[in-house]
Amino acid sequence: MEEIDLKQIFKILLERKFFIIITTILLLALGYFYTKFYLVPRYQTYSTMLLTQVDKAGTTSIVGSDNNTDQAITPGDVSLNTSLIGTYRDLITSRNALTQVVDNLGLKNISVNSLASSITVTASNSLLKISVSNTDPVLAAEIANEIPNVFNKMIVDIYKIQNVKVIDTAEVSYSPYNISLMRNLAMFGAAGFILSIMIVMLVFYLDNTIKNSDDIENYIGLNVRPYWI
Repeated sequence: MEEIDLKQIFKILLERKFFIIITTILLLALGYFYTKFYLVPRYQTYSTMLLTQVDKAGTTSIVGSDNNTDQAITPGDVSLNTSLIGTYRDLITSRNALTQVVDNLGLKNISVNSLASSITVTASNSLLKISVSNTDPVLAAEIANEIPNVFNKMIVDIYKIQNVKVIDTAEVSYSPYNISLMRNLAMFGAAGFILSIMIVMLVFYLDNTIKNSDDIENYIGLNVRPYWI
């Protein structure tokens, strides 16, 4: 394979600049149509719950609240909540809990497995964040708000305690989280530019036709320069 320097590479790319430009534009157009007409927008929202004082009487309190200053959270509550938060995270997406959510909201076209795949639960210290995504922004918020309701009843039924309080209710978000026109255009444009350069260089390397006097010397070993050079 013949050796070429950077100057020659630049010359080759410059000679094929229109091909590179056209290929890049075509990929940009593909990225635009892919984003606008193929991608299904999905919307995401979340609700958060806080593990508070463990109360068997059916009420909860938060440290520093004005109406319950005599019932501050104890080290025992903290220890229990720490041990339970991982279990709570799994219970939120359990089949039993999600079946009740489906029934309560009348989600006839959404299976429990499909609903589970659209829910992400993250735990941080005593905080549980429930993120829900859906193609319907209003439905995503309804699901994110119904899960804590169902979950609180489960905790009372299973553990006979109530130590969870909703901190943030889900709000409707009309901005799809999975679609970014500028990001996709940048990706497709870069792909088109790189692809066109690869094609140009591949065609050049595979082209063994004689283009100038240097090629004659390289391929058949004849000196075509005047004897005085």
